[in-house]
Amino acid sequence: MNYQTIEELDEAIRLNPYDAMVYLNRAHAYYENDYYDSAIADYDEAIRLKQKDAEVYIDRGDVYFVKGVDDKAIADYNSAIQIDPENAKAYCNRGRCYFLKGDYDKAIDDYSKVIRLQPKYAPNHYKRGSVYAKKGDYDKAIADYSEAIRLEPEDVASYISRGGVYAKKDDYDRAIWDCSKLIRLGYESVYVYFNRAHAYEGKREYNRAIDDLNEAIRLDPNHALFYLKRGTIYSRIEEIQDWRSIKKTLSNKLTPDYDVGAIKDYDNAVRLCSNYKTDLIDSKFVYGGQALVGKAIKLLNRVVENYSDSGNVAAAAYYSGVSILLTGNKPKARRRFKRARELGFEDDDKITEHLENLKS
Repeated sequence: MNYQTIEELDEAIRLNPYDAMVYLNRAHAYYENDYYDSAIADYDEAIRLKQKDAEVYIDRGDVYFVKGVDDKAIADYNSAIQIDPENAKAYCNRGRCYFLKGDYDKAIDDYSKVIRLQPKYAPNHYKRGSVYAKKGDYDKAIADYSEAIRLEPEDVASYISRGGVYAKKDDYDRAIWDCSKLIRLGYESVYVYFNRAHAYEGKREYNRAIDDLNEAIRLDPNHALFYLKRGTIYSRIEEIQDWRSIKKTLSNKLTPDYDVGAIKDYDNAVRLCSNYKTDLIDSKFVYGGQALVGKAIKLLNRVVENYSDSGNVAAAAYYSGVSILLTGNKPKARRRFKRARELGFEDDDKITEHLENLKS
């Protein structure tokens, strides 16, 4: 925190306690240094001294937004709009609040007003497109992302999002085109490779899907969803009739036993990724993640049954813990891993990693 700046502003307020701009400057300083309550107190005083300034309400609304007090943020943006009905920033920030609250129609209405005021600013179209996508109105989302790209031809976020929506519409060729375009532009992102892998999987081009997931994992080896997706594709390759021809195509790229590859990836999804709660459990509705979790649990439960039938109770306990962890039940998973250790599971280092992750 810049104490000298704050101290100077303290002195300025002492000398002239009726100067709204000094309170605003100190509020900005507090905000920039994460002293949100102090910032709000100074914005309150500035508003008391200078009530008809839309920007002050917007600034205080932004602090409430950062604090997670959405209703007060919206109230401040409302006040700003009453003062200045053509203030694009107020509509944009209020639309953001509505979007995060799940009130998509109101968010779309606000972003539409922003676009009317600033029609040539690409991020406005991107933001409305993201609301349409969340609402499931994919055609309108694609239209907004396309307009953002027209206005800003190297708009990375719009390419990524449009590709994701194309994949959701099963328009895999266009999804692949968008992702490949970004890669040609030199933009390497885990989500670009993940989106393209999802599209290749939809086209049953499993070798290319796995190549892209390998690249995503290389870029971010601690993201649970990538392991989960690759594990599901391994499992699918094992199930399809022509898996031997695919195996030949993918020689030296995959383990010959695809079920083993799937099990390893499901384990990695929750063992190597200490952030699995964010990457996996909270994101399991993204990109069909809920279905991925279900498939993973189904395969792992089959593995547990096989180990139990063969008498390897330690392995059964271990993989039962992995399966349970995929559901987010940390206490129960912890008990299973400890039980696997008691029974003498062969890879104690893996158990240690799981138990360390489960401490958080």
